[in-house]
Amino acid sequence: MKKVLITGATGFVGGYVVDELLKAGHEVTALVRNPKKAAALERSGIALAQGDVLDPASIESAASGRDVLVHLVGIIREKPGAGFEQMHHQATVNAVRAAAACGMERFVHMSALGTRPHARSRYHQTKWKGEEAVRAAGIPFVIFRPSVIFGPGDEFISMLADFFKNPLFVPVIGAGKAKLQPVYAGDVARCFAAAVDNPDAANRIFELAGPARYTMPQLLDVIGEHLGRRRAKLHMPEALAKPMARAMEKLLPDPPLTTDQLTMIREDNTGDPAPAAEVFQMDFVRLESILPEYIN
Repeated sequence: MKKVLITGATGFVGGYVVDELLKAGHEVTALVRNPKKAAALERSGIALAQGDVLDPASIESAASGRDVLVHLVGIIREKPGAGFEQMHHQATVNAVRAAAACGMERFVHMSALGTRPHARSRYHQTKWKGEEAVRAAGIPFVIFRPSVIFGPGDEFISMLADFFKNPLFVPVIGAGKAKLQPVYAGDVARCFAAAVDNPDAANRIFELAGPARYTMPQLLDVIGEHLGRRRAKLHMPEALAKPMARAMEKLLPDPPLTTDQLTMIREDNTGDPAPAAEVFQMDFVRLESILPEYIN
């Protein structure tokens, strides 16, 4: 059993990871900004430590006496006071420095598939900077790079399913040739929980991706077949989508489409799950087997 501090526990993936950590018998503490809004986590059997990933002192206080830090914090859209640089880079710097200062045994980090030097999107650029901070901290680490994560409570697949409420068509931006390799949230969580004390995982980077690759039109076909709804696909030229995304970024507090996302959807988001499957003894599940649990 390890004493685990987790950040990002209130997020979509966080709930899955907390469940798997508890199943594995670990003692879990979640760093949360507002404990009153995290009562459900406390009821699940974990402790709460009040703090903020952008406040180094609060993270170090919460990390004291813990063995492992699982760092899940990340965003897909920027907001005032919570941009990519702050949440992907500075928050990671704060967290890994706190882990090192407290003599933690391991730092388990959530990155993203497509993260690399000289990435085109700011999302991936700042994820790379976060990874660099982890690798430079001098503490044993495990870095995970998941593809699009699906499962009950997700945003992306649920959004695509909502497109089918339109009786005429579903939208596709551009040619839709880039491939995705969605991975189940439960599989991601099992890898994170296993990485806490698996000696074969130390100082390694793992891609987390499902067993199937889809273009966006193919992914929409899978969802449409599950729903029993056939829809024509309306391809929106990127030249039209970009000014729309810019306008939404300026006018909406939580825009459904951003210019950074447009940059990312032009690229394949695929990887090799074999190393993770071998080390963590995983059989990654297909999207089709989970859709009935939450898409209807």
